[in-house]
Amino acid sequence: MAAQHNAINRSQGFPTFAVDKRLPDIVAKLASDNVPQYTPMSGYPPLLDTVALRTQQSYQRAVNPIDEILIIASATEGIFATIQAFVFALLKMTLCCSKRQNNCENYN
Repeated sequence: MAAQHNAINRSQGFPTFAVDKRLPDIVAKLASDNVPQYTPMSGYPPLLDTVALRTQQSYQRAVNPIDEILIIASATEGIFATIQAFVFALLKMTLCCSKRQNNCENYN
């Protein structure tokens, strides 16, 4: 079906198009400038700002880039993290509501 509709297959991480010619130079410059490898947990701040701006422009919705946007590595990671968060919350609620537990402070 992907071939039939000429879809770009990003699920395997192997794009079928050439890398932007500017990318190797950018990577080399950052490597020589000794830029730290890790960004903040929520994502690269200029990228967060750009996503917030595009969200405002596209959907007329103002979002706080620090509190309302999270950059993830892949859709699979995002789905897993979302399910994990809901399952943990449900498990915590179930444990707290259990007749065997009088309080749930141990599960916070």
